[in-house]
Amino acid sequence: RPSKYPVIMSVKVCVGLVTGSWLCGLVNLVTHTLLAITLTLCGPNQISHFLCDTPLLFKLSCSDTSVNESALYVVSATIGLSPCLFTAGSYTLIMAAILGIPFAQERRKAFSTFVSPLTVVVVFYATANFHYDRPREGWTRTPWYLCSFVW
Repeated sequence: RPSKYPVIMSVKVCVGLVTGSWLCGLVNLVTHTLLAITLTLCGPNQISHFLCDTPLLFKLSCSDTSVNESALYVVSATIGLSPCLFTAGSYTLIMAAILGIPFAQERRKAFSTFVSPLTVVVVFYATANFHYDRPREGWTRTPWYLCSFVW
């Protein structure tokens, strides 16, 4: 309902969405920072990456990282899966609306407009899923297709 967008997206809704995004990021940051403080680091103390990603700290740790890994996967699945499901739900409703158009030519025109953003969303989530949800070393007993659900 694009014509109702200014009514639906009020200042209150916009502030709520921004606040929710910032709070999710803050909870994620604080959780991983507090858990990383408990790690005992040893070894080369060098990370050969541009970013200091949390799993890279696990490789430098001499202590048990199972709690940290569990928290990482639960938080990542929650924060990563929520937008994906929301987007998939939105696109399902859009697809249902397009299929409900009575005339084939109008349906084809609407679908051609819809395919481009759908392709971008699918490529984004597919590459993110491939990069972040694939099994790591030591997780060989878990089938690759269950990783995002198990972790």
